[in-house]
Amino acid sequence: MTNEEIITSLEAMLVNPKAKNFLNHMVRSYFPASKRLKVEIIPEGTFKCALSRKDLVLNTEANKDVAEVGFTSKETNTFLSAESLTVFTDWVIAKSFNKDKHINWLLSGVKRTDFIDRATQSNYINNDVKAKAFKLKEKIEGSKSASFKLGDANSALAALKAKMEAQGY
Repeated sequence: MTNEEIITSLEAMLVNPKAKNFLNHMVRSYFPASKRLKVEIIPEGTFKCALSRKDLVLNTEANKDVAEVGFTSKETNTFLSAESLTVFTDWVIAKSFNKDKHINWLLSGVKRTDFIDRATQSNYINNDVKAKAFKLKEKIEGSKSASFKLGDANSALAALKAKMEAQGY
């Protein structure tokens, strides 16, 4: 299955009520990226990619650069190839930056700032999404949040105390 076919399949799952539950499961299982695990022991049953249906291989030193290396998560019994996982990740990130309500609802616990580097560097993400990611990155890097320190409170409280004492309180 080509990358375009995987994207077409994901788009179809998003609009199909019966397949949407599986898509929900996949997004919640594989995001954030810290949930992903490389498959190092052959599992029982079929060991195929859930999106491309290709046979997968274990993550060994000899197979580390092979596109069919299997990935999974603690929260699922599905497997994705490295190539399919890349396409799936980029598709979810693009949907998120394009303000897809359903995808953003699924990702409600995941910060969009976690996607910025991936969105700006991926070859599979279109230029509109990259522009949005760069804009968000500039906004985050350029903003200096206000900070309040305990020393600031002490001087303000001391000034207020002096003012109240001067007024006879």
